Amino acid sequence: MTYPLPLGPLVTSVKTNKSKASLRQHTGKLEGNIFGELEDWLLPSTIAHTVKNTGRFKKKAPNSVVKKPFIIAAVEIPHPGTSYNPSFVAHQDLLQKVADTELKVLKEEKHLERVTTRMYSKVTPNKKELDPEVKEELLSDDEEYRAINPPAKNKKKTLKQRRKIREAKKEELKRKHVDKVEKKKASDIYKLRFLNQQLSKQESKLEVIRDKRERKEKARLLQPKHLSKVRFQPLDLEFSLKQELKGNLRNVKPQGNLLKSRLNSLQSRNVIEPAKVHFKKKGKVKKFEKSTHKMGWEPKGY
Repeated sequence: MTYPLPLGPLVTSVKTNKSKASLRQHTGKLEGNIFGELEDWLLPSTIAHTVKNTGRFKKKAPNSVVKKPFIIAAVEIPHPGTSYNPSFVAHQDLLQKVADTELKVLKEEKHLERVTTRMYSKVTPNKKELDPEVKEELLSDDEEYRAINPPAKNKKKTLKQRRKIREAKKEELKRKHVDKVEKKKASDIYKLRFLNQQLSKQESKLEVIRDKRERKEKARLLQPKHLSKVRFQPLDLEFSLKQELKGNLRNVKPQGNLLKSRLNSLQSRNVIEPAKVHFKKKGKVKKFEKSTHKMGWEPKGY
């Protein structure tokens, strides 16, 4: 016994390839055909609803959900030389790092001064004037101008001469092209023995470039991002000189600021954006006397 197919919302429109593509684009990726022949008769919204409830609907999660965008530790381990009772090697290593950073800053300052201030020397008005000998040479018009070479004569060529020159140029270009092709063939045959060497060199170069990119990517994860117009500035290394080391916590001189270090750590981990500290200036209070509030017995200037 057969039943007629009911006319309802499931058969109002035929699902085309375009509607399937839009469904995959907006609702996710469908794995397999779970509807069989009915898939051509169902609406995209019906398929999306059914797939969601069957657990076959999948959507890829972004990589940032699983992988951290940075690998900077929340609390970094301090240098062993910053201890109140460090070893000699650790303390000297810390002082060397501090000296290297200071030398780097001084080198940059000297470079900027050299390429800006010292590059352009100041010229006095007296030096701007030309020498008297040069002035005399420029102002002297006694000698007449004479050309070293005689003037060239423009000799017109005939049409026959121009045609022969044009044909000779064409023949010369054709001969050069043939010679170039023959040289290329001979060089290619000669270079066959060196192809393996070139391929190995190219592979080694690609390997070096690949390693360089990996190191650059790892270094990028250690650097904070540009979240504002103010660049991130790391704190200076905290250190104590040899005569400042006391050997106990009671007499040691405190170094650094805990609040500043925590704020700098948040900025380095891209939690907050770097910014400059702005202090509000309080306006001056202007004092004056109201005539209606005077009693008459107050001293002058009250």
